[in-house]
Amino acid sequence: MRNLLILGIVTVLLSGGAYAQNFVPVIPGEGTLSQAIADAQDGDVLLLVPDAEYTETAASKLGTLVNKSLTLTVDGEGRAIVRMLRDLEPDTAGVFFRLGDQASLTLNGLELDGNAKFKYLVSYYMPVTGVPTLVKKIQIENCLVHDLSNNILHGMDSKFASYLVVDTTIINNTITQRTGTIVHYKYCGANYIALTNSTFAMVTSYGIRISGAGSAGTLLPANTPTVVIDHTNWYNIGTTDPREILLGDAPPLLNPWTVTNSIFIKQVATGNSKTFINIKDNSNSGDSNKGTITNICFWNIDKIAFYSHTVHDTIRMDPQFADADNYDFTLPAGSPLLTFGTDGKPIGDPRWGTNYVNTHPDQGEQPFAFALHPNYPNPFNPRTTLVFSLPQAGWTTLKVYDVQGRERSALVNAFLPGGLHRLAFDGSHLPSGVYFCQLKALNQTQIRKILLMK
Repeated sequence: MRNLLILGIVTVLLSGGAYAQNFVPVIPGEGTLSQAIADAQDGDVLLLVPDAEYTETAASKLGTLVNKSLTLTVDGEGRAIVRMLRDLEPDTAGVFFRLGDQASLTLNGLELDGNAKFKYLVSYYMPVTGVPTLVKKIQIENCLVHDLSNNILHGMDSKFASYLVVDTTIINNTITQRTGTIVHYKYCGANYIALTNSTFAMVTSYGIRISGAGSAGTLLPANTPTVVIDHTNWYNIGTTDPREILLGDAPPLLNPWTVTNSIFIKQVATGNSKTFINIKDNSNSGDSNKGTITNICFWNIDKIAFYSHTVHDTIRMDPQFADADNYDFTLPAGSPLLTFGTDGKPIGDPRWGTNYVNTHPDQGEQPFAFALHPNYPNPFNPRTTLVFSLPQAGWTTLKVYDVQGRERSALVNAFLPGGLHRLAFDGSHLPSGVYFCQLKALNQTQIRKILLMK
């Protein structure tokens, strides 16, 4: 069955042949991905086709990993789409992945659609309760996760979670929409958690909930994580179960937290006295490691109680996102948040740090059109500035081709906010001649001729 699902296997030998890694292309379609996961060996990299769909109508999960490291990544530009479509029985908790002992999972460049039927992106697997279980790593990069009825990372099952440790959890350059809690480690232990360069919108309950050594039922007092939250947006948190946005629960929290360069807006718990950033401090014993909270913006939140943590450079203001209810969090022209970061750059998810309107003296503020504007200078030697505009946020590519249609430079392959974008292009590596710059976004394409003269 395995050779029906793949286009071929490329084996890469690393460290003098000590470790073999298989790159396994997976054909899009119904059931092909779950079969490929079942067939995968430790260390395999499954290559998914960009903009193609992988559907599951029969399975209640994509796969279970035990003693296995697996990577699912897009093989090219754009995102591969994974949709879970099965109509589940009331007592069935649909999940994309279950991770057991010594498992490691990396997801890169995927759209993961729970179709509002599946509960979790990741839950945990223990064939016999009460057995110590170590999940080595969960890494989610460059993904869009949406429409889960419950948590993204679900480590709160009290039947076995007190024996579970997730060593490393990383979420980077990712957008989530209409899900439960992003990281819910109520009972389980963890060593390192980082949420960076990401946007989390329309979350039903907590933004994150991570327990300390005093958590009820935990048997892992040494495993409380170092937590890093940097350059993130949190919008409309607690839509059906009003809770804290960030909760460090049940002190003492034995390792430090850092919350920087982030925007928190619309905590639904308003009026319920739920502290929006609640990193609990065991002030009676002094056992908790103090957190650092700097360069954050908050608006329309419930309660502020920073305890004895280090807090500075916070601002309370409406960030005036372009269209938050439609998931466009671009900051407006002139916003002080555009230079409020610890590095002098915009705070929040970096993809939204571009002005989203063009000001015309006679027309006021007008949305940008989709356009690849003239570069300057043109002709150029060897550097020029490329300028393009997007009317709204979307996945964008910008490439340079020669007259024979060969790709010579891939300049942009990212989810960008609406607005005007500029970037420098250095043609030092190219011979003199005519080249074509191609912009693709929002199901539109524009091409402009540029001339390199050395």
